Amino acid sequence: MTALLIVLVGAAIAWVPRWMRSDEKEIDDYIASKKEGYVEKAAEKLGLSLVSGREPIVIGGFDFDSSDVLYRRGKDDRKYRSSLYTLSALFFTRNGICAVRKSFSLTEDLEHETVKEIPYCEIDDAKVVCEEKTFGTDKIKYFCFVITANGAQQLRVPAAQDAVLDGVCEDIRSAAANVKA
Repeated sequence: MTALLIVLVGAAIAWVPRWMRSDEKEIDDYIASKKEGYVEKAAEKLGLSLVSGREPIVIGGFDFDSSDVLYRRGKDDRKYRSSLYTLSALFFTRNGICAVRKSFSLTEDLEHETVKEIPYCEIDDAKVVCEEKTFGTDKIKYFCFVITANGAQQLRVPAAQDAVLDGVCEDIRSAAANVKA
């Protein structure tokens, strides 16, 4: 009888925290609500003159670079997520890129937004880098979109690596080379 009681208590300890956690769909829905209309709000706030033919893009992901964030693994998809999400709207102007970067916490009521203008003539490179972070015994592999200018990193945003983002990097490098030529 005591053994059965111990097994039931152990099962409750293991199951209750999992049952009470937000699932991946709730987290993804919350992030989608924060991203919705972000480009329009940022463009209106800044009053940017956009290059015709080049639409602004939004990139973002869970931030594994920052300190003081919590990590957890999804209960269904087993993917790691952090408590900080960062997104950036990239606007392509005649003279460069205007990046509106927003970070928000999934566990606290915290938001931080910055605006950075990067002239094409100063851009050295734009690329997607792959990095790893060790959490417990697991290695988390994640990607970041990085723009360097004048030898220093000017923009770093978590992102999913895909062909569209690789094309954006190529377009940025090409525009920077054209201005410098």
